[in-house]
Amino acid sequence: MKHFFSLQYAAIQKTVLRHDRLWSMAGVSAALSELNEIILPSIAETRGGRVLVAGGGKFTAHFDGGKDAEDARAAAIREISTRFPMLECQVSGIVQNERLVPPGDQPENGALKPLMDDLKKQKQSFRGYGVSFNPHLLLCEECGEHPAVHEQKADKRRVCRICQAAKDGAAISLSGLTRDDPASQTTIQHVYRKYLDKVEAARNKKAPHNFEDLFPKTASPADESPSERRRMAVWLSDINNMKNKVNIWLKEPDILETFRQVKAVFINALADALSLTFPNPAGDDLPFRVIIAGGDDLCLVMAEEHILDFAVNLSVSADRRLNELGADHPLNPSWLKQKKRALEQDKEPGPYCFGGAFVIASIHTPFRRIHEVGEELMSAAKRKTKRLGDSVNWRIMSEEASQTDRLLAFEKPIFIRGGHGKDGWDRLSLSDYLKLRDEYGHISGSHRFQIISRMIDLRETPEKFERWLKAHASSEHDKDFSGILTEERLRKNGRLALDRVATLFELMSVKEGV
Repeated sequence: MKHFFSLQYAAIQKTVLRHDRLWSMAGVSAALSELNEIILPSIAETRGGRVLVAGGGKFTAHFDGGKDAEDARAAAIREISTRFPMLECQVSGIVQNERLVPPGDQPENGALKPLMDDLKKQKQSFRGYGVSFNPHLLLCEECGEHPAVHEQKADKRRVCRICQAAKDGAAISLSGLTRDDPASQTTIQHVYRKYLDKVEAARNKKAPHNFEDLFPKTASPADESPSERRRMAVWLSDINNMKNKVNIWLKEPDILETFRQVKAVFINALADALSLTFPNPAGDDLPFRVIIAGGDDLCLVMAEEHILDFAVNLSVSADRRLNELGADHPLNPSWLKQKKRALEQDKEPGPYCFGGAFVIASIHTPFRRIHEVGEELMSAAKRKTKRLGDSVNWRIMSEEASQTDRLLAFEKPIFIRGGHGKDGWDRLSLSDYLKLRDEYGHISGSHRFQIISRMIDLRETPEKFERWLKAHASSEHDKDFSGILTEERLRKNGRLALDRVATLFELMSVKEGV
């Protein structure tokens, strides 16, 4: 009889996003990944345990002896509570059973159901720790939440051990990520290492510490854009249709190895996309920073001019990696169907694809607000495309409250590639729009603004807008945008589609990739 215990983190995003500084978010995320993927497995293995799940904020292991299981559970609680006292975490009791999940659809006969029931019950009741401080203690000058125990040499600021650890963790050594030591690296470190294997010139650069570092410094400071005018893009995505696949993977003899194979596909696809988007980065810092890469969640930040290319490259890279899978890979559709039949499951595993979103905003916009908007956009992308393919949604946030989204209809969310005509879908893809952007990129910003303004005025009568545009384009001066009147991809049912024109112009406002 084996002895199982599970734990899970709750509100991971709240922990990672507790401060708007890039180094803090990246450092806390890196420390969480190290805890889940390296430290907790080591705790279990040194006590004779076998790790079954370690990633995505979840951890499960089993032991031959009850005392070993209790010792490991206590050590895990101690490690989490000392490293992350602000982290909400649930830890199950010890459950005895022969298997985590038995063959066939009988979860009640395995250890998984009582473990999950225990965690669910805890999550619905007590979800954190109460902490109090003596009034004479100095509080951290960064977070103001914990006692200050370190003094930073550069600016003499006193910070707590958690902020100090985040700053240390954010200073990732790219040159130290070699091909020879993958076993002791987190998912985020694996992504950087795979990227560096493809882009050797990036190895002498640093991971950006602050949002300003995403923009390479020029030889002449006078040529640089003021920081208040710099816009970053935040990408968020997660994988669709994972639940049914996970239920199959949990019944494999070697659960941990199965998840490692799956995770390797995601890591390689992301590294491929980054190498395609940033093949020759300029400046001292990398032009992107991975903030979250664990389980099926992804969050990274980059300068705005790269985001459209990145979205397409991620979709292309994921498809390429999936098409290269062997017949016995747990992500291969034929393998999944065969396992589904063997387990007598009724529901068909959905296609592998992701729902994505990006938000473009000033580098001074509170990151938590950006992330909140991005989560809503991503959810809409997944829901409205019915999870049938890689999809994307977006918003360009202005410093001042913009009324454009309320006054105009846009064609979003959309599939990244293909999808036009799929299951009744009648929208262009992001790839379609990028081709249009390249063909009509000569239209000036002032002309686009003029057209959009008139479109808002005549949005209730699109036929009047088309007549106005024809008259306006007839003058010699304005012939540079007359092509959009005859562009078939911008028409629906024989009429100029205002939502497509608005979407094209909005995407044209994103700085073109280098």
